[in-house]
Amino acid sequence: MLIHFVSDPPSYWTYQQPDKDEKTKRLVESKLQKVLRRRYFDKDQDVLSLMSYFHVPKGKDDIRMVYDATKCQLNKAIIIPGFPMPTIDTHLRAVEVGTHMCDVDIGEMFLNFMMHPSLRPYCGVDLTPYDLDLSEVGPQPSSKHVVVSWNRIAMGLTWSPYQAVLSMHFAEEVMRGDRTDKSNVFTWDKVRLNLPGMASYTPHLPWVSKVRGDKDKVAADVFTFVDDLRPCGADAKESWSAGRKAASTINWLGCQDAPRKRRDSRPDPGAWAGCVLRTLKGVFTLVSDEKWEKLKWHLSNTEAMIVADPDRLESSELQRVRGFLNYVAQTYKALVPFITGFHLTIDGWRPNRDLRGWRLTSKQAPIAEKDYPAAPKFVKAKPRLISDVKCLIVLCSSPKPPHRRVRPLRTAVVFYGFGDASGSAFAGTIAQQGSLQVDFEFGQWTEKDVEETSSNWKELTNLVEFIEERARSGSIRDAELFMFTDNSTAEAAYWKGSSKSQLLLDLVLRLRMVELHFGLLLHVVHVSGKRMIAQGTDGLSRGSHGTGVMRGVDMISFVPLHQTCIERSPAFGEWFWDVVSGAKPTLLTPENWFENVLGHGAHVWFPPPAAADVVSERLRIARHKRPNSLHIVVVPRLMTGRWRKQLGKAADVYFRLEHDAWWPIKSQFEPLLMFVCLPYLVHRPRFEPRQGLVERFVRVLCRDNLPQADEQVQRALLRKLFGEARALCAL
Repeated sequence: MLIHFVSDPPSYWTYQQPDKDEKTKRLVESKLQKVLRRRYFDKDQDVLSLMSYFHVPKGKDDIRMVYDATKCQLNKAIIIPGFPMPTIDTHLRAVEVGTHMCDVDIGEMFLNFMMHPSLRPYCGVDLTPYDLDLSEVGPQPSSKHVVVSWNRIAMGLTWSPYQAVLSMHFAEEVMRGDRTDKSNVFTWDKVRLNLPGMASYTPHLPWVSKVRGDKDKVAADVFTFVDDLRPCGADAKESWSAGRKAASTINWLGCQDAPRKRRDSRPDPGAWAGCVLRTLKGVFTLVSDEKWEKLKWHLSNTEAMIVADPDRLESSELQRVRGFLNYVAQTYKALVPFITGFHLTIDGWRPNRDLRGWRLTSKQAPIAEKDYPAAPKFVKAKPRLISDVKCLIVLCSSPKPPHRRVRPLRTAVVFYGFGDASGSAFAGTIAQQGSLQVDFEFGQWTEKDVEETSSNWKELTNLVEFIEERARSGSIRDAELFMFTDNSTAEAAYWKGSSKSQLLLDLVLRLRMVELHFGLLLHVVHVSGKRMIAQGTDGLSRGSHGTGVMRGVDMISFVPLHQTCIERSPAFGEWFWDVVSGAKPTLLTPENWFENVLGHGAHVWFPPPAAADVVSERLRIARHKRPNSLHIVVVPRLMTGRWRKQLGKAADVYFRLEHDAWWPIKSQFEPLLMFVCLPYLVHRPRFEPRQGLVERFVRVLCRDNLPQADEQVQRALLRKLFGEARALCAL
């Protein structure tokens, strides 16, 4: 780990002021003396800048010291790469009905880890106002001020959470130990892919999970969210053993286990990462009663603010509400599409926004971002905020936090369906997994609908009414449904709420209410219009009953959510390995995704679309732990609502691939997406080589209005680029 300085380090010399209250001063001195005894201060180097410290009340007769690195401006001088945090979805991969979980807490999280030596000179602490025994830090030079350097990662320093989370990733490696050791509670044999599209897909099991034994029992595991460890196992005894090993390993590594905060093994433990899990009679997620009441209060208070004066809403209050909504939406995904109104209103004052708060293009924006005025204290409500708050109040009307079913019951059925609206007609098809019998309908739009509504509205309306009718009839109650559409706007509106049309948002609310009232687990997936034609629903909307599933072809053959790009096209594999040969990459199997030690070098990930979200998470962890490695991810463009955003954040560049020789779009329907993550140059703070490679990738594959290169020429250029990218690992 090396710190990347992007500007001159600070020189902050505002000395500490003494406390006027004698009682408080004695408390501060006792706290500082305790820190001195623990050797959290150093006097082995010159201090070049100070940071501040202060105290806050702790109960009636005690205080807590806070060592704050924000004022010294050190954060502006260093750059920290992005890093991932686990979500409840991470935890759910090791959970099934009956799983037991316990909680292990790490005490004084930041104080467990040493600050990087290059930062310590800029984190000085002035001890002059207090009478302390300084023998622990050695003799002091004759000076008016007594200054020492802080040697533990500090609050307010952007480097601190990066280092703490990174350190815990390595601690997890030690906790889990050797997975092949049968005496290890965390042993596992293989990774089970139980993905939609497979003939053997079982809805009550995780899509991706580590398993052991002949019966494919989900293996015990441990997950870390900053200082909260969540060991889990198949039963109370196994979960307790996992917790015991996690706690003992943490203590052995020198971190402080806080046994007073430990929770015993049970199927309904407390919250972890803001979410409460229940595994009795199903797998459920929810929030605490306190958080649910707080959410409802925030929504009603926001509504009252809008009614009182929609042109003068306090921006800081809206930001607090938005932050809490994002927190709760980790548990209740149905809320996500309706947070957009807060984004539009909070940032609607910016010059690069239109009257409704939507972002303008760089050509439309009147001034450059660097010339923006300061953010105002009060903002004007955008129309989307008003409608979103109403939708959120409807979704959160339950008096108690609802139990969101994560997976259907063991007896649940799985359905795959396609919906299409073309011109003046519409159609829908749906079939149960393993059955050739297709439930279908088709019809004509009214003349008014044809003339007055958009194609996006017709596409989504067709999906909503098709699903509502079958939910009311009971045919898809308490089931899992994968509904495919060739309208990308419908998918985006369902997953993100990014549509500008209020009519579409009203339809999304209806879909979410169907999920809520009928126990339906719904997945809306965008596919190519060519796939819709081959599947037969497009033809059905045009009056043809003799294509695709309408002539007896199995519905599952049109939903390759479980297949990798290599499985679908071996010819692509030959082309790809030739192109990346200069990088000398290693192909990662599903077992490799979860290996403790994923070393340096070049790595290739070929996930099925249904497992790409898992790969996105594992990739980001691998990059966090070993940043000077090259990663290439190739995945068919399906189920992108689950993973594209996160993979895009992790990658330096990504682009689409298609070619008649190895990925003909006429038969594969959707293109491939390739994501490239270049190594960080950890030995020096230079990013120019990485930026240069990104620009060259863009010129070869992504830039519009360039003549199409010959396939052999493009292959040669890519081979050279990947060879140079691999060379970055060894610099």
